[in-house]
Amino acid sequence: MLKVENNKQLENLILKFSDFLNLSADLIVEFNKRDSTDVFLRNWLQANWEMIVEHFLSQEDEKLVLLCKYGEGADETYYSLSDEQEFYERVSLPSMPPTHKIICSPKNEEQKCFFSGKLINFPEEGLEFNTLISIEKEGLHAEYKPPFDKVLLKQEPYDVVVPIKDLNFTLVKNN
Repeated sequence: MLKVENNKQLENLILKFSDFLNLSADLIVEFNKRDSTDVFLRNWLQANWEMIVEHFLSQEDEKLVLLCKYGEGADETYYSLSDEQEFYERVSLPSMPPTHKIICSPKNEEQKCFFSGKLINFPEEGLEFNTLISIEKEGLHAEYKPPFDKVLLKQEPYDVVVPIKDLNFTLVKNN
């Protein structure tokens, strides 16, 4: 695993994406209510993650940066692929595997999960970013409504939730 750097620009990009979600959420919820396929929101989130976050990371690095899927990833975008091609739940370049992932580490030594209230045991290498979410109070479920000020991190056996402001973000190149 090759770390690119603990990147303040990456943090700012994630904060800008959070702002974008906060500004567009009401309209997207209205569109999503009209969706009979149940994939609109997933595809919209994945497409915008690619267009905003991956695009600007690729520009900074001057190399193609394809991140691991955002949240649940895209669905029903595989129609353009042949039967032999693998599908990576992306809107653009769905047959290309991720080149990078975002790893998060706590800014403070002790970090509690916002959802459960339990202390998180962060491994030395950090935890993988999954998606931005909104939870207003401890113990409630996530909803698609502002503010998107928390990060869902991948951890076994249960994912954990941490406020954006409490995390460092590192772009890591996949092997």
